[in-house]
Amino acid sequence: MFEIREKPEMVERAMLVSIYFDPSEAGEKQAMLDELEDLVSNLGIGIAGKHLIKSRDMHAKFLCGTGKAQEVKQLALDCRADCVVFDNMLSPSQQREWERLVDECVIDREEVILDIFARRARTREATLQVELARMQYSLPRMARMWNHLDRQGGGSGGGKGGGGAARGEGEKQIEVDRRLARARIEAIQRELVLVTRQRATQRKERERQAVATAAIVGYTNAGKSSEDGVWFGTSEPDDSKGALLYDTYVIEELKCDSNAGFKLIPAFEVVVSRNKVTVNLGTLTDEYEKEITIHTTATDKKTGEKMIVAGKDIKIVDKVTLDGLEVGTKYKLSGWQMLKEENAELLIDGKCVDSDYTFTADSEKMVVEITYSFDGSALGGQNLVTFEELYDMSNPKEPVKVAEHKDINDDGQTVLITERIIKIHTTATDKNGKKEIEAGKDVTIVDKVTLDGLEVGTKYKLSGWQMLKEENVELLIDGKKVSNGYEFTADNEKMTVEIAFTFDGSSLGGKNLVTFEELYDMTNPDEPKKVTEHKDITDDGQTVTIKEVPEVPDTPKDTDTPDTPSTVTKTSDSPKTGDNTNIYAYLAMLGLSCVGLGGMLYFKRRRKKS
Repeated sequence: MFEIREKPEMVERAMLVSIYFDPSEAGEKQAMLDELEDLVSNLGIGIAGKHLIKSRDMHAKFLCGTGKAQEVKQLALDCRADCVVFDNMLSPSQQREWERLVDECVIDREEVILDIFARRARTREATLQVELARMQYSLPRMARMWNHLDRQGGGSGGGKGGGGAARGEGEKQIEVDRRLARARIEAIQRELVLVTRQRATQRKERERQAVATAAIVGYTNAGKSSEDGVWFGTSEPDDSKGALLYDTYVIEELKCDSNAGFKLIPAFEVVVSRNKVTVNLGTLTDEYEKEITIHTTATDKKTGEKMIVAGKDIKIVDKVTLDGLEVGTKYKLSGWQMLKEENAELLIDGKCVDSDYTFTADSEKMVVEITYSFDGSALGGQNLVTFEELYDMSNPKEPVKVAEHKDINDDGQTVLITERIIKIHTTATDKNGKKEIEAGKDVTIVDKVTLDGLEVGTKYKLSGWQMLKEENVELLIDGKKVSNGYEFTADNEKMTVEIAFTFDGSSLGGKNLVTFEELYDMTNPDEPKKVTEHKDITDDGQTVTIKEVPEVPDTPKDTDTPDTPSTVTKTSDSPKTGDNTNIYAYLAMLGLSCVGLGGMLYFKRRRKKS
């Protein structure tokens, strides 16, 4: 749909590609490729080239292998095409992968036909039906169509830091457009109901008057003349009334509400020529055919619950009950994850989260399981819905879809991814478990941290540092932050780890220190992701007190104890017999004593006389 493209005015040259897998189909595929050339030319698009691509196997990503995909890319570059049109039907994910590879607009046959119908529709009912088909086709492909807006960035969340979440304008716009698209689809469906009722009334009137009627579906007569077929209404060609060109047609009854459960008329060929043609539709019967039903329940593979905690290894198991299978037939059950709120495919790293299971039915009713494994770290708060399609693989080259279950509102198909919340609790003490530590040169604080809600197998780093409580600032010793870290791999959802902080606390007497912690997911060491923290300056559990060291007074002197003389005088020994060494000294001292005594008596007598 060129008018809703990013740059519609630049789609001028298209390269046509048809991928086939069976060599016997080459002729038929070439004919269809030639027909596609006419269809694209009808849109006013120039043809830059046509290529049949043979692939040995069918692949999910590009439909063909990566080598063939690179070959297609080079062909598009060589012919300078600004659009690649595939004759094959491409899924939304395949369309996205091709556009990433060739860096040009990529569409398929269905989109081309829808464009032609849109331009040729005349009646109100036809216009509504074409618009409805185009809206339903476009809705799952809007992510691809709005990629140019995703690259715009926006607001304060566009650079490093900033205050907003890093979500570009495209993400916001696509959500708006999806809501508008779904609203428009509902409006078209309501209007079609009214138009259908009017048409039914008109049909009854024609039947009452015995007016013959015919209808043609899904064909264009553009560029044809009356020599090429039978035009309805008038003798002159009139595209507004439709026609059957001279050709061989395959008529097939399709399933609808009115024939549900009945065996359908087998497909048969009808040749339209200039001669009168009578078509025998056979005999209609009331025979019923088995209808395959699907019932599903999606849960967490580990717990069986409908809620899963966000993580890197999410596993959703889809339990699928199939009823109405044909015993002995080979089937393939294919499924993928959808984002419920956006009603769009879940993409992880640009790839669809899908899976499949091939089996041979050994009973009419079987229960099979499909598991989806993916990184759901960023999906917290999202509802995921599993969609399924069942294919009959009797002919592996042409699988036939026989049943599907795609209800975005089905609770059975839905699981909720909840945010992962890691709780943290800490207790800081000294080595002996005490909350008070004496100031000193070698102070050690041990922080015991309990973590709950870890993802088993994930590598974490616990970082901590000391804070001065009264100042509410980081503790610096010699200008350096007092910090430490501990790395570990979670072997349990709940773990207890310890960090020790050793530093010179001589000058911290009377201070209260509080330990702060942050926990990082180290899955990508170059970009650690903070998952939780504990930074409460008033938390007593995180707090220790540094005590002042008391002064020791000098020991006082004992006043009752006499001072010890500095020099001890030793009394001489008594003189020995026959030793005259000191006799004369004693006599001299005795003489002097007598003289002194005589002098004192003399003075006393003179005082009395006077």
